[in-house]
Order: sequence, then structure tokens, then C-alpha cells
Amino acid sequence: MAIKINPKYAYAYVCRAKLHNVKCDFDSAIADYTQAIVIDPSYEAAHIERGDDYIKKGQYDLAINDFKTIIKINPKIMVGYMQLGEVYEKQLYIKTRSMYIVS
Repeated sequence: MAIKINPKYAYAYVCRAKLHNVKCDFDSAIADYTQAIVIDPSYEAAHIERGDDYIKKGQYDLAINDFKTIIKINPKIMVGYMQLGEVYEKQLYIKTRSMYIVS
């Protein structure tokens, strides 16, 4: 309803995205977070949540972009660094694990 009343209200897209997340509909959630970011490119929560959803989908490069953007927007917000470290750790685990898989 809020989006119909004011389609430029970024927070409404973030709220709807969180509802999509509850249903594990990550593609729809990412689309709504993206719309919130289009409206307000400095919306930290939208970048954080979208990055988290990219991690869930295994789209690590996109997650890295979001977390680096958060750090550029506000270098004092620790969650950007923590999430960026988590993505790098997941990528290292996948790379290391694949080295030991024998075909």
C-alpha cells in the first residue's frame, strides 16, 4: 500500500523485501532492495540486506560489491567489513574444497 501511495519511498521497498525473505523469495527481495537503492543510493540497510541475499544465492561477487559500497558510504559501520570478510571466507572455503575433490 505504501508503495502505491508513494513509489519513491525507499523504506517501503525494504519492508516488502524483508517479507519476501521470510518466504525465501530472494529474487523478489533483491529486486525490492535494488529499487530502494535506486531511490536512495546511500541506503545502508538496503545494501546490507541485498548483499546478504546475494550470499544466500551464492552470488559472492555481487555481495562483495554491496559490502564495499557500504564501506564507501560509511567507513565507520562495522557490518560492512564483517560481511565482506564472511564472503571472502566463503570464497576461500569453496576454492580450497574444490582443490581436494577428485574426479
